Amino acid sequence: MKKRILTSQHENELLREIEDRVGAPVGTCYQCGKCTGGCPVCAEQAGGPREVIRLIQLGCREEACGAAAAWRCVGCLTCACRCPLGIDVPRVMDTVRQIAQRDGVKLGEGALKMNSFIEAFLDGVRDYGRLYEPTMMVQYNLNSGYLVTNFHKGVIFLARRKLTAWPGRVKKIERLRRLFARIAEEEKWPR
Repeated sequence: MKKRILTSQHENELLREIEDRVGAPVGTCYQCGKCTGGCPVCAEQAGGPREVIRLIQLGCREEACGAAAAWRCVGCLTCACRCPLGIDVPRVMDTVRQIAQRDGVKLGEGALKMNSFIEAFLDGVRDYGRLYEPTMMVQYNLNSGYLVTNFHKGVIFLARRKLTAWPGRVKKIERLRRLFARIAEEEKWPR
């Protein structure tokens, strides 16, 4: 499959949109690799943040939005601290994920698994006001298609009383739910 590489920043809509939303000159990244070299999850992913930024610079929307590296970013800010240009790389990764969800980009397997985990985590926080691991594990297993993955660990954790059998809710949960609704409305999320 042939891909047209955008040579001008003026015709690269993805780069312009990300630079507008992030407020940083992502197009000036010269691929020094300091972001990827410091990334704590880079051993778990192919390419790292440098690859995602290069795909953005080349205007490869589908590839950048579907890259596992964009979805595995934990937002630790190590890359942003190491960047000689001061680019807020975690914010770039967040923006790429938002664009992917907004545009309905087909995700690769690694990105799909991470998206399932993120959704399970956020659903738990929305429902209880805090993380409740058993429901998050079940929802992640159902969403990702790995139905019995880590099931044995959940049983062990319950037996050792590392997990509670019933979730507790925070007080004033409605305030948190209104916050989630407002964010979803502003970001135009599917939920």
